[in-house]
Amino acid sequence: MGEKEHLDNINKLQKKNKDLQTQLEDQQDQKILLGHLESTNKHMMLSLKDHLEDNIQNLANLTLVAECYRDLANRTLKTRLESDSLRVDELQELLDRLPEKHQCTIRKEDFTLIPSELRPEKCTLGDLLPPDETEEVMEAHVAISSLYPPFYPEESKGVLQYKRPCSSE
Repeated sequence: MGEKEHLDNINKLQKKNKDLQTQLEDQQDQKILLGHLESTNKHMMLSLKDHLEDNIQNLANLTLVAECYRDLANRTLKTRLESDSLRVDELQELLDRLPEKHQCTIRKEDFTLIPSELRPEKCTLGDLLPPDETEEVMEAHVAISSLYPPFYPEESKGVLQYKRPCSSE
């Protein structure tokens, strides 16, 4: 083997050595990047877990508040019916004073008002955490909104001036 072939082999070995060092540096960079990605992924998973718990709590709070409002609406309706019944009694008394040919009977409603143990005033907006926009939160929002009659003004619904869902990005 001649000196020229020997120098060519040395050059080839040096080139292979440089290529291997470059590959080693690339692998070290990839290892660092992989460690960073694993750390970021772990942080994101913990964050998503926290948001899940927050959203579950929000759904529980929204369900409770919706139930409170439904109960309040039912009791308000019953109170109105009772008030109307009292007015019917007063009108009947006035009708009874008229001559007999002008008298008629007013139908009376019979019902009892059911007291509630629910306290919607304890469900304050400040207690709610801002939810993530998830399928469950949006379904709950639609379900709560559907409790109100279609003609009910949007600004008066107060589905609890519910904090609109926000997405985590």
